[in-house]
Amino acid sequence: MKLIPLFILCLFSSNVFSAGTPTFNSLTQSDVSLVSKEFASNFTHTILAPASSLGKIWGLEFGVMGGLTSTPEIDRISKSFSSSANISSMPTAGLIGGVTLPFGINAELNMIPQINTSSLYLKNISYALKWEVTSAIPTAPFNFAVRVHGNSGELGYSGVVNNATTGNQNVNATTSWKNTSSGYNLEISKKLLFIEPYFGYGRINTTTNITVAGSSNISIFTFSSASSYKAENSGSHLFAGLNLNLLFIKVGAEYAQVMGIKKTVAKVSFYF
Repeated sequence: MKLIPLFILCLFSSNVFSAGTPTFNSLTQSDVSLVSKEFASNFTHTILAPASSLGKIWGLEFGVMGGLTSTPEIDRISKSFSSSANISSMPTAGLIGGVTLPFGINAELNMIPQINTSSLYLKNISYALKWEVTSAIPTAPFNFAVRVHGNSGELGYSGVVNNATTGNQNVNATTSWKNTSSGYNLEISKKLLFIEPYFGYGRINTTTNITVAGSSNISIFTFSSASSYKAENSGSHLFAGLNLNLLFIKVGAEYAQVMGIKKTVAKVSFYF
């Protein structure tokens, strides 16, 4: 099991920070809102599940997922401070699980176990309850479900801050982006032999707490001298995907737009 957190750590460190950490020396209020959307969208809940349940009475699924979230604003702002920066996308990953209970009730979980290194701190857990409404309608031509979900996650990294609050000197600092979200979506899917396409739409609300800490009082905000700030965002959540339901294995792919942020993920899981 230790291999999976190690894989997730390598994925993040090699992709997010391949060209250096994000450089956020002077963020406007608009910048904070845009960047917060990208961080929050990256950890929004999904286990790439269609509207159908895993079984008529009970079922179980567990596996792994991974993908990329588009981060053009993080890239743009970082490039304004460092031309060598290249953070146009951020990886997302997790251990996923699902269980079907009677009456079409399904519980879902997606998590990144807490990972700590000298330069990176990462953890995330997201969860959902899904009710397959059509479980009570055996003759329904498709599956329809309602899902409520939430998440709590944090990404922190070490870097250098250089602005007026540091006396225009390089100061080592740790920046943390702590994200929470809640939302709901409606979903439709259709089983076609072993292929099951699905489509969903919903709404999401996110809160991102940004904190920067160094050897002295540091701020990275142009509109405040504080070392922390809370950003709140909300918007639509549109997604579409496909599951291949093989003998005991599911292979899935999903494309989503979370508050306008593009996210593409894939999964491999076992189900019973």
